[in-house]
Amino acid sequence: MADTFHFVPQTTADDSAASPHDGLIAFQPQSVDVAMPSPPPLMALSIGTYVRHNNGNIQPSAGLSIEERAREMRAHLGFDQSILSHLLDPSSLRIYCRDFYAYLEFASTIEHACYPATFARWINHLARAKKPGSQRGYAASTINRMAAAVRKIMKEASRQGYIHPLTAKAFGEVEGASEQGLKENQRPHNRVEIKADAMREMTELADGGRLLELRNRAILLTLASTGLRVNTFRQLRLDQIVRREHDWAFHIRSKNEVKFRDVPMSDEAYTAIQAWVAARPKTSAYIFTHFEGGNSEYPNARLSESPLSSVSIWRIVKRYGAAVGLVDAETLESIIKPHDFRRFVGTRVAKKRGPKQAQLQLGHKHIATTLDNYVLEEPESGVTNDLF
Repeated sequence: MADTFHFVPQTTADDSAASPHDGLIAFQPQSVDVAMPSPPPLMALSIGTYVRHNNGNIQPSAGLSIEERAREMRAHLGFDQSILSHLLDPSSLRIYCRDFYAYLEFASTIEHACYPATFARWINHLARAKKPGSQRGYAASTINRMAAAVRKIMKEASRQGYIHPLTAKAFGEVEGASEQGLKENQRPHNRVEIKADAMREMTELADGGRLLELRNRAILLTLASTGLRVNTFRQLRLDQIVRREHDWAFHIRSKNEVKFRDVPMSDEAYTAIQAWVAARPKTSAYIFTHFEGGNSEYPNARLSESPLSSVSIWRIVKRYGAAVGLVDAETLESIIKPHDFRRFVGTRVAKKRGPKQAQLQLGHKHIATTLDNYVLEEPESGVTNDLF
């Protein structure tokens, strides 16, 4: 007769903080007739049964950097978001750390954080809470992204022996937020369709011989013909421009991509880039650089060798969008974002060349991603004429 380990419910000082159905962490020896494999290491079965750091209490995130939050995670759990380093890039790991720590902070103690019921209550809490500094609540897509980070870290922690697989499985079975239920929390201008004439008007507003105009025209034309994500776009280098048989392209590897690929640009965009690079007073490996200060039109303009930030590109796009009337009817604030240029490319290419070409241009693994999120459909003009 062999010893095995049987999962039993835990009790806490506050019975409301834990459900009987959450008994996936504590264990005790029990005699059975069937021999079982040796149990995982102590940490794998008893993550919620003892205190490792700060009496088990989670330190508030206010004032903590991502690195400090990761250290707190390691001190409490023995792992942090870096257990996903073989799956995610550094920028994604930072987001996962932020979202996972937000969950720990809600749980308040490491023991409560290990219960799937606490995870379910957190999702419900986010559905009712207001975003910091806003009167609007969290959209379902935001809540589900944050919840996915928690599930993924817990799942990988179970694979690497930090928590029991049944704990990770229970977290994976917790439902996310409903788009239908939280439709009122959707941003009013989440997906802005930029029409072809509005795009042309924006690029013509930037048409001129001044340095700032040359750069901004190149930015707008390149965004409007490549559909690149803003973080990839801002770091484009001259050595990534390649000549193909009938056009020019950028040789890139963007977010979530393993292999390099060519992303075509329009001839107009290529010409604008060459004009900007030839006119700027300081050379740089990066295409879209920023001014450090002073008048950009002076011969000794203080042009940086560093690329523009994502925030700067957002501001440029918003400024030209507002100039052509793409504003909120009430606030008169600009409503377009760099990502709307990506949808513009997806929509226009799909209409002119078909959905498959739009998928290839945007670099999506699945065509459903292109059709569901980047091709904005609407009834054709006159579709109801001559029905009878």
